[in-house]
Amino acid sequence: MEEQKSRAVESKPEKKFVPLQMDFTQWIFAVIFFAISYGVLFFVGSARNQLASAVTGIPVLEWFLPIPMVWDNPVQPIWQTSMMHLLLPIVGFWMVFFLVDWIEKYYETRHAKSIVFPIVFFLFCMGALYIAIYWIALENSVLSGLTEVSFNFWAELQQSAFYLFMLAGLLGWLSRAVVERIKF
Repeated sequence: MEEQKSRAVESKPEKKFVPLQMDFTQWIFAVIFFAISYGVLFFVGSARNQLASAVTGIPVLEWFLPIPMVWDNPVQPIWQTSMMHLLLPIVGFWMVFFLVDWIEKYYETRHAKSIVFPIVFFLFCMGALYIAIYWIALENSVLSGLTEVSFNFWAELQQSAFYLFMLAGLLGWLSRAVVERIKF
């Protein structure tokens, strides 16, 4: 009986991760899409004050559109700004760009390339950020001797570098979908 179990375990092939298979032109397009995505995040973040006043009164846009500035203060030198705001969009884009392929190979599924992935990624990121903000607010209230926890999630979201990470990840997924369809 044990012999049969050991043979069954031995006969299963191991899951091996095969690196991303893209040709040179697809890599060029991936880098171009990254530069465009980073530029969009930079310029939309730089127009934060103008966009905030323009979307006032539009419910969904009012919640999600004013994103943090990638470069906190363009007047000051770049080395005096928050590196999280500069680097997290890079990490978010490339992490999701490569994570899609790994998920599909490892879990043997096609859901990572469908519209399900960005929805689950967005909801997971929002949930993780909510838990982190709540935990920090709870700790601050306990240390201050307060009995209730209060925080404004949307205001915290719009100031967080994690929001840039999340948006860059969604743009990375979109870029991955476009790059795969490019064939020369």
